[in-house]
Amino acid sequence: MASEVYSGTSTWGSPILTIKSGEVYTGSSTWGSPIAIIDGNEIYEGTSTWGAPIATVDGFEVYKGSSTWGSPIATIKGNEVYKGTSTWGSPIATIKNGGRMSGAIAAVYILLM
Repeated sequence: MASEVYSGTSTWGSPILTIKSGEVYTGSSTWGSPIAIIDGNEIYEGTSTWGAPIATVDGFEVYKGSSTWGSPIATIKGNEVYKGTSTWGSPIATIKNGGRMSGAIAAVYILLM
């Protein structure tokens, strides 16, 4: 089953991303080329894992680039994704049928891509 990412606090409407077998697609379909690849705790832009990752995940925190130094760009709590280090306020994305890496790609897509 594919994971779906929705912008904001609800899973109503159409997903902004669909994740299946580590491949990330825009919208609700897995047709076409993926926009990103999830490989372990790293996320790569495009269709391969060549080059440096655009984000690295450590626990429930998402960091820009290949290092976990500095402040995280996002924090994952359950099926919600929050900008920065706090889980106060409204989430920037909500995940359906996915785990922390689905949350991580939501943060990367909204904040970095």
